[in-house]
Amino acid sequence: MSDSAATRNDQNIMRYTISTTWDGDKPADNAEIQLTFKKPLESEGAGLVIEVDAPFYNDPIVPQTLPIASTDKLWNYEVVEAFFLSESEGKYLEIELAPKGHYLLLQLDTKQNVLNYSLPLENYKATSLTKNGVGSWHGRAVIPLEYFPTNVNKFNAYAIHKSDPERVYMSLFPATKGQYSGPNFHRLNYFQDIDINSVLG
Repeated sequence: MSDSAATRNDQNIMRYTISTTWDGDKPADNAEIQLTFKKPLESEGAGLVIEVDAPFYNDPIVPQTLPIASTDKLWNYEVVEAFFLSESEGKYLEIELAPKGHYLLLQLDTKQNVLNYSLPLENYKATSLTKNGVGSWHGRAVIPLEYFPTNVNKFNAYAIHKSDPERVYMSLFPATKGQYSGPNFHRLNYFQDIDINSVLG
């Protein structure tokens, strides 16, 4: 497991830290993104709670005209992503969460064919704060159980921020250094094991 993972499972709560670039380096800005997976409250229905705690760069700036809802091509902005794969079913769920409340959920097969695009997400809230020039944001989403493929056994998580030429692509379980010329978050061979049943509500 990558050093960036810093995985801890405590009372059905799973915590991870993304602290490396897509190919295993330390990012120039030393960014660290905290991800927490846990069971939802009974009133929230069956599913998985994902909480994000991350630096807030507000870069790229999201247009004010962009509705706070499911957002096409959200990966072009500042975003944290989690992918959940079922090897037996040959499908995976891609979840993208952004600091101003935008989101994007997709279901794909292992050949990267999109099966369902722009799934609705009713329970996602995000707040951002900038103080003395330092920004942070917190997001909390409840991902419905029916969005996940059956028998999820692998996952990876990512973060993207800033604009070119300083754009930063980060990965929880990074690709092998020197093997690729650029990031691709759909390299499923780098996903690692997860026992998601312990945190699914």
